Amino acid sequence: MSSLPPLAMSETKATFQAHLTISDDIYQKMAKEVEPMYTWLITNKSHLKENGKRHPPYDWSDFAERPKDEAMYYISQSSNPETAYYWNLAVPTENCPNWIARWFLYHKFRYRDRRIRQSFKPGSRVLSGPSLEERTTDNGYGYSYDRKNSGVGEKIKVRNGSQSLYYDPVRDVT
Repeated sequence: MSSLPPLAMSETKATFQAHLTISDDIYQKMAKEVEPMYTWLITNKSHLKENGKRHPPYDWSDFAERPKDEAMYYISQSSNPETAYYWNLAVPTENCPNWIARWFLYHKFRYRDRRIRQSFKPGSRVLSGPSLEERTTDNGYGYSYDRKNSGVGEKIKVRNGSQSLYYDPVRDVT
């Protein structure tokens, strides 16, 4: 049986498909085979790292390596005859049971919310999210601030009537 060298998890779908020489139909079938293991990973909190976040949505990096390895192994071993050939192109290594399954799982986490990804260019608009009014809080002194950028060391846009100022809470300056 032949094998393929692994691709980086960040490679695009087009690069991945070209590397494996698979059709869209086979790709979709393989993606469906990943679904149960994705669900298995996210439904059991014992799969999370000790220092990972404890509430969904989870990132790939929130999970311990052992459950991820188990998921990759199971995906590669429980495939149907039509996709088995492609799963088996990934030779198991000490660090990864199946790099093809890892790529699919990683991308499942990366695109889990099925957002429309757009490049943000000057003048482009954000299509969803809270409005400025929903993000804005009045401090009771005639000023309001934008909660979107209220992290430590970040500038907060302060509004006083029609005037907009940027307040830096770390330096306590406007």
